[in-house]
Amino acid sequence: MGPSDTAMFTFRRAEMPLAQGHISAAEEYMKVLAEMPTLSSYQSMFKSLNQSIEAAKISEEKAVSELM
Repeated sequence: MGPSDTAMFTFRRAEMPLAQGHISAAEEYMKVLAEMPTLSSYQSMFKSLNQSIEAAKISEEKAVSELM
């Protein structure tokens, strides 16, 4: 496996916990991914996932604040 494959596995590992509502786990995988060499063609996917993580965080914070 090369660096490109490793980056995609890490990307998928970030997608899975986000889909399950585990935002902090997704963030941790994205931190690892940010330190990896990646192909420029992947950058739009990574950016999109980061935006999804941020949106999920905002939604979670809003839900928590509404409960209080």
